[in-house]
Amino acid sequence: IPSFTGLQSYAWAKSGEHILLIGGRTDGLHKKQPFAAFNKNDNNKWLIVLDPEKEKVWKRSLDGLQPGINQQLQSTNMEFYQDGNELILAGGYGYSELAKDHITHPYLIRIQVKELIRAIIDENDPAAFISQIKDERMAVTGGRMQKLGDLYYLAGGHRFDGRYNPHGPDHGPGFSQQYTNQVRIFRLSAPGLPLM
Repeated sequence: IPSFTGLQSYAWAKSGEHILLIGGRTDGLHKKQPFAAFNKNDNNKWLIVLDPEKEKVWKRSLDGLQPGINQQLQSTNMEFYQDGNELILAGGYGYSELAKDHITHPYLIRIQVKELIRAIIDENDPAAFISQIKDERMAVTGGRMQKLGDLYYLAGGHRFDGRYNPHGPDHGPGFSQQYTNQVRIFRLSAPGLPLM
């Protein structure tokens, strides 16, 4: 699609011929230098809809959404799963204006896919189709989410807080990192918003 420049480590969902892209980075693989890694200026700050067959792209800025939702939806490597018309998102790593640091976001988001896509295309406010709750157990990046029956499985991944530094937490900018080493199993309330 000529007008689409690409993303890395985003979440996605599909409704009909439209593909919804959320989060990820516009600069490709993150830089290795701590001062340049995961620069907030290279966050994807848009909700994006693609129609690959017609080569069309629609974008809606995340500005105007609640700060916690805005910042999580800019993160990279969120866990995600599309269940019918719902897209479930957990965690993701990136800079948080609220925390004034890079964090793994401790939230779960539920999105109504078809309605959000229509709002983006029609240039309407998307807020009514996005709901978020705080849960520290959802602070995971780089894992995988699946569903079996009515249970969601959040497998693997880690919580990474602080500035990325390939030299380790004791050489330069400090960070904390803890792999989950587990599968976290949870249920959600009945489909629909708000997420409770």
